[in-house]
Amino acid sequence: DPMGNYGSDGVYFGPGQDYDYFTLGGNDLYATMTLAKWVGVTNELPNMAYPSNYNIYPSADYASEYAFSYDSMHLENELWVDIGDKEAVQSNLINYGAATVSIYYDNAYLNTDSGKKGAYYYNGTSYGNNHAVSIVGWDDNYSKTNFLTQPPGNGAWLIKNSYGTSHGDNGYLWVSYYDRGITGSNSTPIANTLVFTDYGTYNNYDNNYQYDGGVSLHCYSYPNGTASMANVFTADGFEKLEAISFYTYRTNVNYTVKIYKLDNNDIAPIGGTLVASESGNEIYAGYHTIELGNIVDLAPGDKFSVVIDMTSASGYAYIMVDASGSLFGTTYPYSFASCNAGESYMSGDGSNWSGMSYN
Repeated sequence: DPMGNYGSDGVYFGPGQDYDYFTLGGNDLYATMTLAKWVGVTNELPNMAYPSNYNIYPSADYASEYAFSYDSMHLENELWVDIGDKEAVQSNLINYGAATVSIYYDNAYLNTDSGKKGAYYYNGTSYGNNHAVSIVGWDDNYSKTNFLTQPPGNGAWLIKNSYGTSHGDNGYLWVSYYDRGITGSNSTPIANTLVFTDYGTYNNYDNNYQYDGGVSLHCYSYPNGTASMANVFTADGFEKLEAISFYTYRTNVNYTVKIYKLDNNDIAPIGGTLVASESGNEIYAGYHTIELGNIVDLAPGDKFSVVIDMTSASGYAYIMVDASGSLFGTTYPYSFASCNAGESYMSGDGSNWSGMSYN
């Protein structure tokens, strides 16, 4: 936390637990919030290559500075795309490359016959997911006769698995378009989705002002279709504010970003002087970085606010915030989030603001 804004936020373990939480599993949401803090991504050095045995966790053997100090890329955007929108998935695979997704995997549904290796169609009754994989391609004509049980039609996603080249078709799976497990559950904002990730270079920006030190998100909903959120920061030095980032929970969200320079006695985040504004539309839910057309000059001690007004065509507008909660359904590990008075605000109309404060 080079900016010193996280306070006591972070992931905590119980008495006697000594874990590297990067090896405990997780989901795309935890990964997103970790990457948004500029923790990783790190190039694999020659002596850091992953072993062929997937039960070995190499991250436990290296100092944490590799994740924090040797990052080679910074997260800029994520698109959360509905797996049911096949054309959108295929288009984004072309534009962004591989996407992550969770599936329900059970070896009993995998075809290992010659010429059909890697064909996988789960038609069981479990609609959860237990395994993360990457979608790297597709074949609309992949025959339904390749699967142990025939799905209603042809077509499959090409999956890059993590079980080694001896598994499936040289490490890949062909998962039917009709697979019941790939869509997961509705328990998180990015269930039933693929996650496409877009990175920038590690040195495209110098500092990352934010208060989200945990890895768990919560949503506040506004039924009138409009919502506004804001953070207030104090500049650490002579800097230029060039871009901002935020989450959207739903598709097709119109936004307006406003930057205000505040006086020390301003209470609401929209006091002071409006110095920059940027509007647009985000087609997909996800994490978005918006470059400012007017770069804002900051001096040490300058108090400024980042305000985002959103409208949603779905009827509800949502604000996503860092929240405390158990990560895996047990008491520990636990993601802790706090908010000090004067840091973060929410509004249903962009005028009347509620300050957030919790520990």
